[in-house]
Amino acid sequence: MNRFEKCAIWVTSILTAATGLGFFWAKYLTQTDEPWAVINHPLQPWFLKAHILVVPLFIFAVGAVSLRHFWLHWVNGALHGRTSGALAALAVAPLILTGYLLQVITHEFLLSVIAITHIVLGIVFFGGMLLHQIFVRRRRHAGDDEVALDLHRNSHSRQPARRVTPAPQRVAAPDRPASRRSREATRAS
Repeated sequence: MNRFEKCAIWVTSILTAATGLGFFWAKYLTQTDEPWAVINHPLQPWFLKAHILVVPLFIFAVGAVSLRHFWLHWVNGALHGRTSGALAALAVAPLILTGYLLQVITHEFLLSVIAITHIVLGIVFFGGMLLHQIFVRRRRHAGDDEVALDLHRNSHSRQPARRVTPAPQRVAAPDRPASRRSREATRAS
């Protein structure tokens, strides 16, 4: 991933998690004295609006990183960080789906099941990202996974990453005459 992608995925993930936790706190962990209150805390609608505004940026960042990081590392078999990365990556789609369903479902029991699922998936995703970052940094600083470092170096190309090995040097056989092209190149210089 390049710096923009790293910054985009981390900033939008942190903002999404912060606004989601803020909304969770305002809705479920605070209580109002008013028996007919629609909201539990005055910040509850602001946290919800901020969450809804930040999430499309998060989805864009996940989409930008999907092919050049998630898919590239999965296909090329990068081993370190695979479990934590897969945990985070596999939680994204159902997390987004439950987020959209929360906006359209009106049945109270189904809404509560989807809300709980959304909260759990959010925790799984963010926890998976944190674990992934810890595992990847630990292995990268140890320097014991050449394939992962090569994948990281080649993540900007469209070609699958491969181990970098020096190309064999071609030397003309002494008993064989030089080719016509090499004779012409020698004459031109």
